[in-house]
Amino acid sequence: MKQFILALLAGAIFCAGGCSKADNIPLPDEYQGEAISFSDTPHTKAIKTNFVTGDRLGILAYQLNDAGTWNTQGKPDFMYNVPLEKTAAGFEYSPLKYYPANGKVKFFAYYPYSSSAGNNGITLSAASATNYPTLKYQYTPGQDRDLLVAVTEPQNTGSIYLPCDHVLTKINLSFKASEQIITISSVKLKQVKNKGTFSFANYTNYPTNKTMWWSAETSTIDLVSTRYLSISSARYTNYLTTPWFLIPQSGTLTLTVTYTAGRDEYEVDYVLNTAWKPGQSLNYQMELKYSPGDIEFPIEPEEPWN
Repeated sequence: MKQFILALLAGAIFCAGGCSKADNIPLPDEYQGEAISFSDTPHTKAIKTNFVTGDRLGILAYQLNDAGTWNTQGKPDFMYNVPLEKTAAGFEYSPLKYYPANGKVKFFAYYPYSSSAGNNGITLSAASATNYPTLKYQYTPGQDRDLLVAVTEPQNTGSIYLPCDHVLTKINLSFKASEQIITISSVKLKQVKNKGTFSFANYTNYPTNKTMWWSAETSTIDLVSTRYLSISSARYTNYLTTPWFLIPQSGTLTLTVTYTAGRDEYEVDYVLNTAWKPGQSLNYQMELKYSPGDIEFPIEPEEPWN
């Protein structure tokens, strides 16, 4: 009998120790919440009518407490730079993730996807970085692309909808002649800031104050577009074959236009006072005079985009 009681006690001690240890082992995802999926209805991009098969977005996700309170010491441990790809079936990613049993998840997204630092001009803050993520962007002439971002509210159920916003400034240049046919050969926009950092913190907390979203660096480049385009007085004609998608910035820029009127070639400068904002689409419409050295900017209309 004494041996029997000792055996029961030993078994109880073993069970108690084993159960305590098991409580510290995280449950596999399949034993937590529902599978996480992404809605197939994000906002459209500027050039295309919508995301198409093969387009990829980058996803970062932070696990928060039950109230969804932001943690300034949090890291994107839940998902870091996971590619979300548009397929014929919708948006897909791998491996499949599940909502946690406790707490909520806040998602951040950007487009186009960057597989490594500098890819597509994008460098993300590190996976070990705390607080909100940041996105560094470097513009390269001839590689104009629409840059989109999205942030969700914390959630622990349901499909994820990504309300994408354009965060660059789209620039078009349109010309018409005051009278006879004029032929433009090149345009140059000088000392454009081509590097900057996008703040997801300011984008999230100050959604209407767009001037706070970007911090442009002092690095500058000249943008040159060269092609022969004959214009008349009938209507404004776009000169750029693809719009420039530039980092929002304020200051003065010089636009140099080279054109031929009759047998004479002229080069004229115009100083632009810029106050570009994220998601702004501007079409600078200019009328070139047949007389030399005379360029006018009658209007600078903002076009609908978002």
